[in-house]
Amino acid sequence: MKWKEILSKALLCLFIIVCIAHVTLLYYGIAYITTTISLYVLLALILYKCIGYIGNKYNLANYRNIQLSIISFLLFMFIGELTLRYVVKLNITRKENLSGFYSSEYKRHLLRIDYNKYVRGFNLGWYFVNQPYSQYSSSGSEFNNTFTYNSQGINSKEISPTDTTPLIITLGDSYTEGVGTAQDSAWPYLLGYIYNSDSLHTSTNILNAGKNGSDVCFEYIYLQKLLLTYKPKTVVVSTNTSDIDDIIIRGGMERFKADSTMRFKASPWWEPLYATSFIARALFHAVLHIDWTLLTKEQKKQATQCAVAISAETIGKFSELAQQHHFKLVVMLNPLVHEMKSISPLYKQISSNIKDIDGLNFIDLRDAFIKDGRITPSTYQNYYWPEDKHHNSAGYKIWAEIVASHLQETTK
Repeated sequence: MKWKEILSKALLCLFIIVCIAHVTLLYYGIAYITTTISLYVLLALILYKCIGYIGNKYNLANYRNIQLSIISFLLFMFIGELTLRYVVKLNITRKENLSGFYSSEYKRHLLRIDYNKYVRGFNLGWYFVNQPYSQYSSSGSEFNNTFTYNSQGINSKEISPTDTTPLIITLGDSYTEGVGTAQDSAWPYLLGYIYNSDSLHTSTNILNAGKNGSDVCFEYIYLQKLLLTYKPKTVVVSTNTSDIDDIIIRGGMERFKADSTMRFKASPWWEPLYATSFIARALFHAVLHIDWTLLTKEQKKQATQCAVAISAETIGKFSELAQQHHFKLVVMLNPLVHEMKSISPLYKQISSNIKDIDGLNFIDLRDAFIKDGRITPSTYQNYYWPEDKHHNSAGYKIWAEIVASHLQETTK
């Protein structure tokens, strides 16, 4: 066997392995630029070989010109892909913009579950939590921080469920976990410093159970099934409008299956093509008029109202839990960066819904920021990262001070 033939077969085997790897990643909703390259190379090989076979079988005189034309056309298409992806950045997702690859919101739990189960030996079950004693790197072009988790996978110091020191549990997503600042500068940590300062003479433990990417449904299950063993005196739940998009994609309590697994809603069948090709993505947006949730305007409108109702119902369950287990419940609605500039109708609707729920204390953090006078529609840029959109340490500091002041006022 000639060395050229050996090299050709070796390259073919390598390409097949690469394709299998990318198909596996697409199953988990992940696509890189190399996924797009593999797709175009595969198309070129298939079309080249098919036209060559037909040309040889039927003795077509110009089949090689057809082969060359198709290869040229695919090369032109690929240049278009690169232009839309890196120059125009048309319909690029936030994940792609920050990390360079597509990650499906509908399928992100699949990789998380399987990675923890088969690589780390840690079965997540219903819970959206971290592996015990693990670390998480919260980094980007604007900051680089590492979070270390305790024996329960919680972003907090070790606290025993038998500890009788008054305990505040904080629940929420990345804003509560502290993305955008150092671990000890997240607002729950700063709240602990305020509560245990010399001026207050109040010994209080803070359990920061915030988790990047969480939502109120995950947080309710987490509190009900695991965290109530700590017998908290106060539970602070932080929510925002991103929870609504999370519920649209993940569903409500139906995501928690009887066999102790979780399943989100199914994505459209065409999502792998959407993830791989920016040209196809542009067509989907132009023809179907979809947004990043891959829903049409009418579908998104209906799904949003359903998700808002689920959010309110879940917060109502928190209130029932507080009455059953005798802890004080504080629910806080925090504004995303664009909502500090101009309040959205969705924000207003969620705020109104929470105010109507009995048995809880409510903080509209946007109103509280403006009343405080430091984070306002004209100054908010100083307290959020421009690209990442989370608070910086100065923003989280004000957040902690507002929560501390509210807790002190409502316990008088």
